Parts: sequence; structure tokens; C-alpha cells
Amino acid sequence: MSEDVIPGSPVDWELEGPGALRDGTPIWVRPVRPTDRNDLMDFVAHVSTDSLEMRYFAATRPETAVEEMLRGSPAEDRVSLLAVGGVQGGPRVLGQGEYVLDRADPSTAEAAFLVRDAWHGYGIGTVLLHWLAQIARGRGVHRFVVYVQPTNRPMLDVVRNSGFPVVESEEGYVLRIDLSIVEPPSALPFAESGHATAG
Repeated sequence: MSEDVIPGSPVDWELEGPGALRDGTPIWVRPVRPTDRNDLMDFVAHVSTDSLEMRYFAATRPETAVEEMLRGSPAEDRVSLLAVGGVQGGPRVLGQGEYVLDRADPSTAEAAFLVRDAWHGYGIGTVLLHWLAQIARGRGVHRFVVYVQPTNRPMLDVVRNSGFPVVESEEGYVLRIDLSIVEPPSALPFAESGHATAG
């Protein structure tokens, strides 16, 4: 990855570092920053209205999605990461993932993801999931809950093939998927680099 993708030092290695996709493409994973508004607007401009609706479970304007990604929360309650790749024209946000702690059960957090449509299937969601799981595990979280619409095949593939133990149940018109993240996955679906495979 070109140096202009990597944020300036010092780097918080708990929250950011290099990763690799299924085809070996290098990416950089880092937290969402308040200065990311323009980059996030470019990101959601390359996400279809159907993908936004599957992520937010309602028709969602791009501007609203960006505000949600930039939403501030106490650091202990929410971690929001970006997958950034060097593509033609410079670094671009390829995906976003986050978890939000369940205050009623601090061992559980809800996780959600959004990936550029043209980059589905490259492993971006998987990289973000493993990064978030390692961060959360280090902070005492034992389980992720992911709500997925049954038609959201890309997200279903991510969670079902994540390497974590999975329990699925139906809640109304959506699937609730519980992932045990107490231990790192025994086998990764593809070779990642950096933080996601360190622990």
C-alpha cells in the first residue's frame, strides 16, 4: 500500500494497521475520524440504495448514513473502523464496520458493516469483523450480535464463514446471528495480514 494511505504517526496499533483481502490486495484499517466526511460521502455514493437499506433496515439517504458513521459515542461503547484501499485517484474508503456495546449486557455488542458494492466478495467485511472482534475481546466483549435481512447474501456469507461459532435465530423479518468471539477463529477463511491475525 502506498504511504499516503497510512495515517501519520503515532499509530494506535489496537485500532489500526495493515490488512489484506482474499486476492492479496493490501488495505489499511483505521478508526473513523471527524475529518472523514468527504471521504464517507464518496464511499456511500458508491453504495446502492438497496445496500444502504439492508444496512440500516430502512430507506436511508446517503447524507444520513454519513452522519450515522460520524456519530460520536463514548469510546468504551462504540468502535467504528474503515477499510481504506489505494485505488485509481488515491486512497478510498472501501468499507465501514462498527460495534456498539449493549449497556444492559456489557459482554455483548451489536456489530454492523457496509461495503462498496463493487468490492463485495473481496473479504472486506471479514477483515473488519476480525479486527472489531479482537478489539472487543480485549475489552471484555464475548459475543457479537448481527442482524441481517435474509436477502443480504454478502453479509450472511461474512458471518457464516467468519470462523467464529455461529447461532442463528429469526426475529420478525430479520435473522439474528450470534457470534462467539471469546476465542480467535480456529481457521481464517483466507490469509489476512496485520492485527486481525495477531491474536
